[in-house]
Amino acid sequence: MDWNEVESDWGDITFLRSATNAVLGVPVGYAGTRDALRAKAAALGATIPEDAMLLMGAGQFRRPVMLEVEGLDPSTRGVWAPGGVAYTRLLPAPWGELKKLVKETESMATAKYGRRPDGVWVWYLTCRICSAQRSFETLILAHYGTRR
Repeated sequence: MDWNEVESDWGDITFLRSATNAVLGVPVGYAGTRDALRAKAAALGATIPEDAMLLMGAGQFRRPVMLEVEGLDPSTRGVWAPGGVAYTRLLPAPWGELKKLVKETESMATAKYGRRPDGVWVWYLTCRICSAQRSFETLILAHYGTRR
């Protein structure tokens, strides 16, 4: 699937939510948070899809982290079924460039949908060890939930 400048339906997507600490916006303990979300999914009997999204939100001192799961009731504590759509951009985001690219994506989505996104998320598609070799491949998602 092509992820660059496309809209994806989030009508059937469910996430387990958590957070990681951040020092001046830089996440600390991301791997531990990811592992804890996977363990929680297993304990709840959820399925983690192959290539599940692992999204991180913004924050100076705490950053939300979400893992895509299947088979959980959205009313379960820590589970979120956002609905709506996500506008995505697949970009090389080397260190120091991410903030600028997130703002650019938010501006593009605002122009496309006529309002600011309800949330903006980042999915690092490479690990910190192989990022440079894979051009810091990152997916930036601008989410628009369903408005009642």
